[in-house]
Amino acid sequence: MPSIHTPQTEFFTFLNKTGVQLAGTLYHPHTLYHPHPKHSSQPYESKQAEETHRTAIVCHCFTGSKNLITTARIAKGLARANYHTLAFDFTGHGESGCELANTNVSVYVSDILAASDALTRFGWPPVSSLVGHSLGGVSSILAALHIPSATDVVAVASPSTVDHMTHFFSDQALARIYTQGVADIEVGDRSVLLSRGFLADISNHDLRASARHLVQRNKRVLVVQAGADAVVERRETEQLAKSAGAYLQTVDGADHLFTSRAHSQNMVSIITKWLANNQEHDQARDLASTKYRLSMFTCRQQDLSPLGSVIPHN
Repeated sequence: MPSIHTPQTEFFTFLNKTGVQLAGTLYHPHTLYHPHPKHSSQPYESKQAEETHRTAIVCHCFTGSKNLITTARIAKGLARANYHTLAFDFTGHGESGCELANTNVSVYVSDILAASDALTRFGWPPVSSLVGHSLGGVSSILAALHIPSATDVVAVASPSTVDHMTHFFSDQALARIYTQGVADIEVGDRSVLLSRGFLADISNHDLRASARHLVQRNKRVLVVQAGADAVVERRETEQLAKSAGAYLQTVDGADHLFTSRAHSQNMVSIITKWLANNQEHDQARDLASTKYRLSMFTCRQQDLSPLGSVIPHN
């Protein structure tokens, strides 16, 4: 029998708003679970859902996937912390349908909303936490504005602006995109096809303002930066945290992908401890609110007396 600390996984598919099939992995918080035989087509009764009442979605970086080491380690860590967790491939990435050239940040945000809806239909509690790495963090912040139940958002090694990624595109490549409509872009050691629509969509998003709006709506934001990140500079993550008055934590020596197991464990520990503290705060607040309502109800009951009652004479 596997250790209770080893999350069970399950392949999961759902449709985005345009009907494209997206692929994901469910990470169950306990080894004893009962996956529905038809997977995502129908909900199922989940005892652990009643016990934990917490669901998280993990979003990967640009050109990444749900199986990227960074994404998978975060998802496993959340499941070990008793979160029902979904890590999925954005449209045009990994095992999900469509081509990357036909996507943009707005599509990624829409994918997160579709994932949230799919998990609710599946029978899990409403999504309470969004965790994203790099562009996944950017998309999570933008999506959280449209998911009322998502009170906690974590951006890991994420920039403070959506257009940050274009800094790595050569002027020649950008010129080809604008003149030809599509062109290959070198991203790390990969060549990906991007469209003019992808670049045009970037201007539709104000990430810093969105992060501020989250906090104004009493949602909580954590920014985790990699101390030795050569992709997203520390000033970027610091600016993102500063713009929203968010919590900022640093994993010293970590690269952008938190490749070192020690660095990734530190990063996951920061996230799960922050979420646990938030959960304790919420439970204490709810308990205090319940006690207050009960006390007010008791006071009203004691103050009531029958109208028109007659006081007997001795």
